[in-house]
Amino acid sequence: MWLLMWTAMAQAAPDCPADPYEVAMRHAAAIEKSFVDLDDAAFDLSAAGLDRALPCVDVQLSRDDAAVLHRAMAIRAFVEADDRGSQRAWTAARVLQPSWEPSPALMPADHPMTANWDAASPDGLQVELQRPPPGGWVVDGSRSELAPRSQSFVLQGLGRQGQVLHTGYHWTVTTVPFIEDLDDPATVSRRHRIRVVGTSVSTAALLGAAGSGVAYGIAYGKWKDDSAITPEDAEVLKNQVNR
Repeated sequence: MWLLMWTAMAQAAPDCPADPYEVAMRHAAAIEKSFVDLDDAAFDLSAAGLDRALPCVDVQLSRDDAAVLHRAMAIRAFVEADDRGSQRAWTAARVLQPSWEPSPALMPADHPMTANWDAASPDGLQVELQRPPPGGWVVDGSRSELAPRSQSFVLQGLGRQGQVLHTGYHWTVTTVPFIEDLDDPATVSRRHRIRVVGTSVSTAALLGAAGSGVAYGIAYGKWKDDSAITPEDAEVLKNQVNR
């Protein structure tokens, strides 16, 4: 895993809804429904709503919550013509809910997304997450210091008192942020001083990893796979961050 040692201060968190958890999960479910209904406008609104709400989630997510998010992201990746990303998200969803099967309405037998579903197969490889926050990591709804190598994952970082400091959807371990000690909510505003250590993503993705949005523009494509990162790519990204 490439780790470029630079830092970038995150911008202030986006305006958050009153109940970001409820809003995020509602939009995730709506992505599935609007896809089935072929409602492009509703799909785009739900995707944008999920982007805004997910980084604001300040309660610990469950495994079932993570599975719902993975399904939404798998569909979204497919719509963005990112079959590899769709496979990574479908793999995560299948691991979390092995008995779940897509309905014929969502995925007819001859639908092109079926290939991504069929190709979704976990390899069991995991990567140790470096520099855990004070309260540790929650990966796909479970406390863990390990993240899957071949699939995406929902990551939350906790403070010493169990408060959620970071919630994000990560296509790969290369977008995992370094969260500084933000354990005193009385003196430190949550998210506004999260510092991330650069990995293999642009400034936009770094800020997204730190809690200001899911950075789709850079997350899709080759950056979703560690093996695609070259030293030349890394130097370009480092220069972008340091501008």
